[in-house]
Amino acid sequence: MFALIIGINYYDNVRALRGAVPDALSVKRYLEDSLKVPSGQIHTLLDESASRAAIIKAFLSLRDDGRIEEGDPILIYYAGHGSQIVSPEGEVGSKLQVLLPQDYCVRHEKYVPEITDRTIGALIAQIAEKKGDNIVRLIFEFSK
Repeated sequence: MFALIIGINYYDNVRALRGAVPDALSVKRYLEDSLKVPSGQIHTLLDESASRAAIIKAFLSLRDDGRIEEGDPILIYYAGHGSQIVSPEGEVGSKLQVLLPQDYCVRHEKYVPEITDRTIGALIAQIAEKKGDNIVRLIFEFSK
């Protein structure tokens, strides 16, 4: 098994959370202690390390990791802020679900966008294409 675990309590520009990082660390401990997953097979991004660029890079690292063979189980876990935005296509009533990276900011001088469900879906599809579709996604959004 290989895993990507993301937990964000402290954001640059969004209200802080209390339970996301402890939950992420609990999942990591469960994988290591109960399932005996080697720590080298678990990529963990917590708080400041969970920037938008780092999250996307971690997904791509799963795709490109030569140790992962087709069919190996892959767990992707996110705990932090989530939200929804109006679809950029302007479809009436259409919304996208989004995850907020730690460095999320919509101010023009430091614009760092959210990560849309479409982006996550495309990244997971790339992983599945190279490694098989034995992928479990666990997403806990603490606030919308």
